[in-house]
Amino acid sequence: MAALASRTANAEACALVDGRDAFDPHSAELAGVELKRLLWVRCRNIDQALRATDLLLQGGGFGMVALDLGDIPPETVRYVPLNAWFRFRRAVEDTPTIFMVLEQESNAKTCASLVLRMEAPATAGRQAAEWCKTGSSGDRVEEFFRHPYACLFDGAAIRAEVMRMQSGFATEAQRAQRAQRAQRKTLNHR
Repeated sequence: MAALASRTANAEACALVDGRDAFDPHSAELAGVELKRLLWVRCRNIDQALRATDLLLQGGGFGMVALDLGDIPPETVRYVPLNAWFRFRRAVEDTPTIFMVLEQESNAKTCASLVLRMEAPATAGRQAAEWCKTGSSGDRVEEFFRHPYACLFDGAAIRAEVMRMQSGFATEAQRAQRAQRAQRKTLNHR
């Protein structure tokens, strides 16, 4: 959500291909996503999601295209042919478009520029997710809390680990280290 919120806040048109029609626009709006700048493609299965993604990436014009396969069983996603992932990668390679795939396990293999594994840290006696059960007066979500069993996701403790990063895709720290090394070499040659 944060990535979509950031992109739409910068006046970029974004697309979300929802693999199992699980996206909640109300929650997204509360998270800062400008729905006027978001194309939401609601799919019922992985075939529809892959076809829609292919059309969006080939057509271009989006600052970000997110493919959400998180609600599709990993066994199903494993059968996506590798050439589909390569086709997606080639479609965005020399464009400013960000293509993000959300899934339960990494399946894009060598096609991914960056693979992050995100998980809730193991903490004794504490839930990873935090839930809000009451709304405050004047809050945009007060109407939501009129339902007796309503609660909203309020946050989570998440740990992210870089599993794989392609060369050429450098973090800010790596870029700074390269710049320092280049500067040292320049000074040594003088």
